[in-house]
Amino acid sequence: MINMVIFKLWRCVPADIIYKLAGAEKQKKIDADMEQYLKTEAGNKRKGLSALNFLLLSGDKTFRSVFYYRLGRPGKLCKLFLPPVKAVEIYGEIAGGLCLSHNHMVVHPHTAGKNLHVCAGAVIGKNNGHYPTIGDNVYIGANSTVIGDIVIGSDVIILPGTVVTKSLPQGAVCGGNPMQIIKDAKR
Repeated sequence: MINMVIFKLWRCVPADIIYKLAGAEKQKKIDADMEQYLKTEAGNKRKGLSALNFLLLSGDKTFRSVFYYRLGRPGKLCKLFLPPVKAVEIYGEIAGGLCLSHNHMVVHPHTAGKNLHVCAGAVIGKNNGHYPTIGDNVYIGANSTVIGDIVIGSDVIILPGTVVTKSLPQGAVCGGNPMQIIKDAKR
C-alpha cells in the first residue's frame, strides 16, 4: 500500500517543482483554483503542495488542465507524468478561482474575473472575431454557449443549455434559447 502511494506521488514531483518556481502571481491564481476545487471536498483542509498533489492525483482530471493552463510552457514537462484532459481547451486571461466541473468544454473568454465556474459541455468563445468579457463569480451551466463581443457582469448565473449572445448585467440569472433574463438584480 505504501509503495503504491510513493509510486503515485513521484509523478507529482515535476509539478511540485514548477509550482514552487512559478512566480507569486501564478501561485496565487493556482491557490485560488485549488480552493474552488477543494470546496467540493467536505472537511478537506489541505493547502499548498499537499492540496496540489491531492488534486493532481484525484479522479478529477479537469484540475490538471487548469493547472497546466496556469503554468503555460513549463507545464509540458508535467504532462508527461500526469496527462491532462484532452477534451478541455482553455485560453484567454482568466483570474484565479477557475473551476471546471467536467470535461468536454471550450473556455476562451477575452478576459474573465475570479471564481469562474464552468460546467460540462459549455462553450465560451468567438463570434465574428470577438470573445466575451466575463466578471467575477460567474456560474455557467452545462451545455451553455457564451459567444461574441459581450460583457457578462459579476455574480451572474447562466442556467444549463442557455445560449448567450447579448450582454448580461451584474447579478442576472438567465436561461433558455433564445436567452431570457429570469432575474435581474435591478428589479
